[in-house]
Amino acid sequence: MGYKELEDEDLTFMEKVQNNWNGFRKFMWNPEDRTVMGRGKKSWAKIGLFYFVLYSLLAGFWAVMLTIFLQTVSYDSPKWTAYVSTPALHSIIIPNDQLRLTWQPSDEDSVKRITKPLNKLYEDLEKIDDTDLVDCTNLPVGSIDDGQRFCKFSVEMLGECNNPPYFGWDTLKPCIFIRLNRVFGWTPENYETLEDVPDRIKNVYMDNNIAVNCFPRRESDSANSNVNFTMPFPNAGIPFGFFPYVLGAYQMDQRDRLFQPVVAVQISLNRIEEINIECQAYTGNITPRQGLFDTDQESRTRFYLDPRE
Repeated sequence: MGYKELEDEDLTFMEKVQNNWNGFRKFMWNPEDRTVMGRGKKSWAKIGLFYFVLYSLLAGFWAVMLTIFLQTVSYDSPKWTAYVSTPALHSIIIPNDQLRLTWQPSDEDSVKRITKPLNKLYEDLEKIDDTDLVDCTNLPVGSIDDGQRFCKFSVEMLGECNNPPYFGWDTLKPCIFIRLNRVFGWTPENYETLEDVPDRIKNVYMDNNIAVNCFPRRESDSANSNVNFTMPFPNAGIPFGFFPYVLGAYQMDQRDRLFQPVVAVQISLNRIEEINIECQAYTGNITPRQGLFDTDQESRTRFYLDPRE
């Protein structure tokens, strides 16, 4: 056992604290050597100059890289538009991670849970100042060069499904609200001939509109007449005049004025029973065009309605 250890053991607690404090003070400022934290003036000057040069070079490199990157970015349109080539169809009330929608028509809380997104849709629509909005119902498809077209959308177009706050979900006649996702620059096209129009929509198809149709996926549901579908509202579907979506980054402050059109379909269930439903959008060029994240399916959405007593 060394002398230092014997000496420390003979010290009281407060004496040890005092020794440590004196050592710390001397480390911070040594008046004998005139050093701060063990370094003199020259040493601090050298290390200060080193880090100044190092971080100046790093900041300059970062600034150059950022400048080069910003030269490749356009505020008018996304740099990459080939990831998804055509819009997908989705239901407003069906969560992305869920295919089965279970509710109890006689339970008010269950109905409110289902219809909350639909009531929010109405609230968002009411907030839009329609002073300068355009009636796009009968307009042809727009042009990317013309900029974003801001269109009016009236809930009166939703026919029997314009029925807040429950939209038929408190009965066995719920309304499904569906819309197309936004794909920058995509413009719909008409079918080249009437023979190209699918049989499923021939009775509702109109030029310059994206037709929407819902139907039971299982033959058994069709055979036993468990379900009936109304015509979509609006009947012709989504007018071409709402397209294309070309809102640039410099216009993000105007996004609140842009409303994505919706189509509503009322589904009449004849009894409490699960049903598998598919809705699909139809137009001349809505089939996938090999975008990076395109699927091999046309624009459609599928879900189960599962009412409970």
